[in-house]
Amino acid sequence: MAVKKYLKQVAELFHLRKEKCKDKKVCLEEAVNRLQGRQAELEARLAEEQTDKVRDKLSKQLKVVVAKREKGERILRELADNT
Repeated sequence: MAVKKYLKQVAELFHLRKEKCKDKKVCLEEAVNRLQGRQAELEARLAEEQTDKVRDKLSKQLKVVVAKREKGERILRELADNT
């Protein structure tokens, strides 16, 4: 996946304003860090939640966030290998 497309998807996930990223590596690191924070938040809420309907919703959100974070980490590794 292209870095530009990935950053756009992460921005949409966090409802961030779309701004041009000057240093893709820095933006990727920031996106991965935000996703790690969101993952921790969702895991904590999931552990506290009692109702099945909300737990299902949180677990689906968690799967998306984990997949995006892993994808971002993979892209960062590829960028590091190419330099």
